[in-house]
Amino acid sequence: MEKLWLKNYDPGVPHTMNYPNIALSQLLEDTASRYPDNTAIIFPGAFGDSYRLSFGKLNEKANR
Repeated sequence: MEKLWLKNYDPGVPHTMNYPNIALSQLLEDTASRYPDNTAIIFPGAFGDSYRLSFGKLNEKANR
């Protein structure tokens, strides 16, 4: 099965990853503490603009 979304990945982003056997909430906490300013999520806009949410901000919102 062809994974069409892979061609939209930025250069250098791996197509597969190995994940640790921990809770997702702990994974987010760990990642936010190591890379608080890195982009976690990109929300595409209707006019070519986009909104980016960092791991730090995502973690703050998840903890609310």
